[in-house]
Amino acid sequence: MSRPLGRTGNGERRTPRETFDLVRALVRKIGHQFPDKPEARLMLAIFAGALNDLITNQSGYEVEAARRQAAEYLSGDIWHAQICGVDPEWIRYQLKTAGIKFGSEVWA
Repeated sequence: MSRPLGRTGNGERRTPRETFDLVRALVRKIGHQFPDKPEARLMLAIFAGALNDLITNQSGYEVEAARRQAAEYLSGDIWHAQICGVDPEWIRYQLKTAGIKFGSEVWA
């Protein structure tokens, strides 16, 4: 199975710092759509954790299981964002624009 996770657009592996910077930038951009309330910050943190699990450079059985769960979550309802009024399709668009692949794009 070829996975573009943790890789740049030209197929090179991202450094841990590049991965961290990418997650931080995406969470910051997407986070601006969440209300400024403690509950919404918690929901954003759950989304951020899934995104981090998806594009981590680490490997191993538990990491792969977390990566698969994150891909399923991000391909689905993303209900933590929905209850805060953030459109999951818009989130997926932002991820695709940043070169993040998930769901059937990765696991097919």
